[in-house]
Amino acid sequence: MPTEFEERLVKLEGRIEELSNRIDDLNHVLSKRIDDLRSDMNFRFNIS
Repeated sequence: MPTEFEERLVKLEGRIEELSNRIDDLNHVLSKRIDDLRSDMNFRFNIS
C-alpha cells in the first residue's frame, strides 16, 4: 500500500505533466500567431 508521500508524489507528477502539456499547447499557438503576424507584415510591406 502506497504511503501518503507516494500518493502525493504521483498526484504531483500528474499535475506537472498536465502543465507541461498546456505549456506545449500555448507554445504552439503562440508560434502560429507569430508566423501569421510575420506573414501579414511581409504582405503589407510588399504591397506598399
